[in-house]
Amino acid sequence: MGYGKGGRYFHATLISSVPGATFAGVVTRSPERKQDVANDYPGVATFDTLAELVAAGVDVVVISTPLASRRALILEAIELGVAVVSDKPFANDAAQARELVEAAERRGVLLSVYQNRRWDSDFLTVRKLIDNDALGEISRFESSIERYSPRSVGKASGGGMLRDLGSHLVDQALVLFGPVERVYG
Repeated sequence: MGYGKGGRYFHATLISSVPGATFAGVVTRSPERKQDVANDYPGVATFDTLAELVAAGVDVVVISTPLASRRALILEAIELGVAVVSDKPFANDAAQARELVEAAERRGVLLSVYQNRRWDSDFLTVRKLIDNDALGEISRFESSIERYSPRSVGKASGGGMLRDLGSHLVDQALVLFGPVERVYG
């Protein structure tokens, strides 16, 4: 669902490279993006609606659209009975996140957030060192992403660098150390 930067360069590339997975199609109404799909993946179908894609027999959909449209698309996919992988953030706030999780639980379908940074080689190395107790007791953890980005990411899209990249750092810390006990700053 969506063939912008995330859909085209992350999800389509990943899905098409997984043995046993079938890249069944892309939902986009944009004629230009439909042509991009045809050029990038000859033979992969394009659809105007999520319902059309699901009717084609898919097991899972990936939602890679602007944040403002995600809630409605996730709910639609859940109601259609297919598993959902959503770009992060998958919701504007905690209340919306709970609504989506509860909808997926009621329908009995998987709802997952795409956390690709869990598979970065540097992160996997740190995780292995911690799992093997090679670093001893860890009492403090700091993490950062250095990136110059002159464009602003406003509230309508979820807000700034914390939304865009900071969620990866939070996710990595949770994977490495479990639930948060204390935060200071």
